[in-house]
Amino acid sequence: AKMMAPMGAWNALCGFFVFFWLISLANEMIRGDALSLQRLMHLPIPSESVFAFNFLLTLINLPILFFVVSGLGLALGSCVIEGFAGLWRIVPVLSMAFMVAALTSHVQGKIIVWISNPKTRKLLATIVPILLSFLGVAFAMSSFLIRRIGQGGSILYWTQIRDSVCPFFWLADVFSGMSLLGKWSLVWLPC
Repeated sequence: AKMMAPMGAWNALCGFFVFFWLISLANEMIRGDALSLQRLMHLPIPSESVFAFNFLLTLINLPILFFVVSGLGLALGSCVIEGFAGLWRIVPVLSMAFMVAALTSHVQGKIIVWISNPKTRKLLATIVPILLSFLGVAFAMSSFLIRRIGQGGSILYWTQIRDSVCPFFWLADVFSGMSLLGKWSLVWLPC
């Protein structure tokens, strides 16, 4: 049971992060008021600075901030148990936050292109709420599925498979100490 606590904490953190990150991207698609590069390009600013500024704005994203603060809290909390040897967890947490910020910046650029076209804007305004409702239903059904799998005793196995397959759960796979890959799960850190 002691080994299950880190696995549950990191999986909960990663799961909530992915859920709220997808909702924030969908919110941007529906609203469409993301900071456009066209608004900044007329200013006497070098294009590298504009792109750097736009990337830094993605770091001020509520799901990413939640992930960084909670992840750093879990990493520093592990230092209580392991001592200073647990400080190495800070680097992968920050690296994943920067990776997701880069992905968010890229997706936001695509969203701006889609929203600027009136045809795709109407299509997005129709499809995104439907996808959000499916995401909500899937999140609600996951508790039922977890209970059903838990009765069979294989919830640990299916969680380990999800952790090793889905990139958003790689931190949980490495930090849980219960990876199906064993010590080979450290291969996810550079990824």
